[in-house]
Amino acid sequence: MAGAILHDFGRVVEFNDNAAKPDATVPGRLLGHLLLGRDLVRDAAREQGDVNAELLQMLEHLIVLHLTLPEWGSPRLPLIPECLILHHADDLDAKLEMYLRCLSQDKEPGAFTASDPVLKRRLLKGRSV
Repeated sequence: MAGAILHDFGRVVEFNDNAAKPDATVPGRLLGHLLLGRDLVRDAAREQGDVNAELLQMLEHLIVLHLTLPEWGSPRLPLIPECLILHHADDLDAKLEMYLRCLSQDKEPGAFTASDPVLKRRLLKGRSV
């Protein structure tokens, strides 16, 4: 559960506080949210002082490797099953968000959306069931 909650925690340091025009911070550009998140969790565990070392190591693994693929930013392949579960849950969440964006912003007439460049497909809209 902690991995699911904290996997993108580094994004709070990766980007500035300007909601109207978010931009990457210097640490965000240099290190990215994976390493920044690991550092935040590691620092918090150090402050707490009584965190189980193996548990912390597994949590760090989840945070740093949840993207699973080098082309998506993962520095290594995941080595625990929880990381695979987290990756697929995170990926499904992202894909559903893309579907919702495509459907909610579409202005195309007819039963299908315009072709979405990210999804590389047209989605069915206006279903009755």
